[in-house]
Amino acid sequence: MASRGAAVAVHTAPVSTSPAKHRPTWQRVLIIIGTLALVLVLPAALAGVLAGSQAALAVVLGEMGALAGATRSGWKRMARAVPVLAVATGVAAFAGFGWGWVGVMAVVGAIAGIGLPHGYTSALLFCAMPAVFMLDGLVAWKAVLVGAIAGLAAIIGVLLARHLGVKPTLPVRKDAEHMEWLFGPVVLVMMGGGAAIAVGSGIPHGYWIVLTLIVVGAALAAGDTKRNRERLIGNIGGLAITIPLSFAPMPAWAFYACAFVLLVVSFTFLSKRYWLYALLESAAVVLLVSAGQSGSAIAQTGEARAGATLIGCGMVAVVVVLTRFVLPRIPRVSAPAAVDA
Repeated sequence: MASRGAAVAVHTAPVSTSPAKHRPTWQRVLIIIGTLALVLVLPAALAGVLAGSQAALAVVLGEMGALAGATRSGWKRMARAVPVLAVATGVAAFAGFGWGWVGVMAVVGAIAGIGLPHGYTSALLFCAMPAVFMLDGLVAWKAVLVGAIAGLAAIIGVLLARHLGVKPTLPVRKDAEHMEWLFGPVVLVMMGGGAAIAVGSGIPHGYWIVLTLIVVGAALAAGDTKRNRERLIGNIGGLAITIPLSFAPMPAWAFYACAFVLLVVSFTFLSKRYWLYALLESAAVVLLVSAGQSGSAIAQTGEARAGATLIGCGMVAVVVVLTRFVLPRIPRVSAPAAVDA
């Protein structure tokens, strides 16, 4: 009996967790710093030396876009979306900021809308993130290289998301599987329309409209769950707190340093306070693409981005009303049954 009791005691005892879960905070921070330096800073520096600043930006935004998409749609869906990211980045890098760039955003938007009932929208929207900032038209071979670099960086981001164990937050909407033909055009109009406003109106930093559509739209696409509300609050908060920072006359390296610190701190909150992780992650992305601004251009940048953010949020609100409340009410049209001759 004693042995049986001992056996029961052994089997019912709590299983000890891995020592890694009990590491002190300073050790976790050092691990995060080393990981980011290895998978983000080093590849970006190498790409910048070999292929220029656009390639370095493609590395940073490719990884961040893939990681952000994976936190909403899951790393497996994001992995399947990587080719879209690579092609969109390459074509946008070749087209430059113009109507070809608008076409890239519209096509990615259409694909993202079609993927809404199947849980792919967030991943596909973030595929456009590197393309948004490919504003300088490149020669064909260099654009292809930048697209390939962005795709490789996205794979690193997916692997990092898998290692972190991120879970998808965007549900598969079985109730809307017959609505792909409507969701696709709606999101196409949202992305293409935002890009067209940016190009056609000549608004300074108008591409910020499209960035807002991606960040806020991807959060809202996931539905009204607690985690997604936290993501939305964090995204908007991240955009908001970086607008005042854009007024600060800092050199480019200071923007990069601040972004790196925010990324390090954000990963420490990934499993504890998700809204704070989302806020810091969004702020880091904004700072990365704000580097190099100085003088009077900084104030104009902050004002322009604030206006573009408001325009983007308004467009997302319209799309959410359509995709959440209007389109799902349209009755499904069944195909007529075949009649035997």
